[in-house]
This record gives sequence, structure tokens and C-alpha cells, in this order.
Amino acid sequence: MKIEDCPSRNRNALSFRQSVKGMNLEDLWIGDPVRILSSNLLGSFEGDENGKARIKTNKGTLLVEGNDLVIEKVDAEQNLALLKLEEELREERVKKSDKGLEEYAAFPREFDLHLNRLNYNSSKTDKLPLDFQMGQCNHYLQKAIRFKIPRVIIIHGNGEGVLRAQVLDLIGYYEEIVRIDPDFRDGCCVIWFEY
Repeated sequence: MKIEDCPSRNRNALSFRQSVKGMNLEDLWIGDPVRILSSNLLGSFEGDENGKARIKTNKGTLLVEGNDLVIEKVDAEQNLALLKLEEELREERVKKSDKGLEEYAAFPREFDLHLNRLNYNSSKTDKLPLDFQMGQCNHYLQKAIRFKIPRVIIIHGNGEGVLRAQVLDLIGYYEEIVRIDPDFRDGCCVIWFEY
């Protein structure tokens, strides 16, 4: 017997049938486009697990009862467009993840707040030096948290301790910072994060 002659494998009957509540999971084939009625999400059938359908959606893989599914009617042209879109999205995700890895690797684990290192130019900004330094420090800490960096060193320098006090005050606002190891002899603080 040929596969086309097998009634349970007749794709035409399955793909053009009207949406019916209470899907029998045995009627579905891996890759079939389906809609989850309760959430109106589109996805594709990936198999069954403990009597539930495993559906891959843009929100992740979900386990769904058969009575919450309908087969989505997709013609060949729509299917081609969907496949092309999936491929473009996959390529975009790869580019973003590669870029993210490059940014993570390039992120400096030490940050020097000396004005000459920050390229402070009083003629180009109306901020006072201390305000400029604190703005740069705040931006650096936010980026470290975004990249989930476990440890950084902030170099505030030795001096009267004004910048050091401001840095320690700023650090207190971040709940991700769990430990500060000040090394005042070298004019820096080692900051530990926990996510």
C-alpha cells in the first residue's frame, strides 16, 4: 500500500478540514500548524506528551489539551512565506546573539573615573566634573548589570574621598550588588553582583 492510499495519512483531508474543537491528537502530524484557542497563539505540533500536545510557539514550547487546539488552514503560499520569515528571524537571532557575545567579551571589567580617562571636556558639557563622573559610573554599572557581569572594579582614585563617597552612595541603590571590597590604598572598589 502506498502512503497516499492510507486514509489516516491523507494530508488533503486533514489540512483543508474545518477547525473543529476537541482535536484528536492522533489526527495531528509533526509540523502541523495549529492555533491554541485559549490564548489565540499560533504554533506547530511537535508531538504528544502524557496525553497533551507539545506545541512550539513564539512564546516557547507549551503542553496543550487537544480540546484547546484547532488545525490552522495554511495554503502552500502562506507556508512558504512562514518558512522564509522563520529563516529570517533565525538569522537575526544569530546576529544578535553574536553581537551580544562580542559586546559581553569587550565589556571592560575595570572602570577608571579619573577625568582624563573619561575624556571630560568642560567646554563640551555643562556638567560639573563630579556630576559627569557619577553619570559615567551609573551608566557603567547599569551596563554591567545588563550583561550580568559577576565582578567589576571601579577606580575612584586617592584624594579627599569625595568621589569615593559618591561611588559608595551610588552602589547602595543597586540591589544586584551584594558585596563591596574597598581597597582605599589603591583607590578602588571591587564590586560583586548576584543575579
